[in-house]
Amino acid sequence: MARPRKDGSKPRPTRRRKLTSKFVASVPAEESHFLVWDKVVPKLALSVAPSGFKSWKLIYRYRKRT
Repeated sequence: MARPRKDGSKPRPTRRRKLTSKFVASVPAEESHFLVWDKVVPKLALSVAPSGFKSWKLIYRYRKRT
């Protein structure tokens, strides 16, 4: 479930997909930066920039810090 934004507007829907090589190669860039979370591996996300640059992120918490 996505967190509400600080300004009170509704959050964007969370994008969750099985991140296969075919999907990663075909995901298009959008106007703003976004993350696509993996359904299989928890905490793994594909980061897509407006320029089309793609990178992997592993986001976890350790001692209450991201």
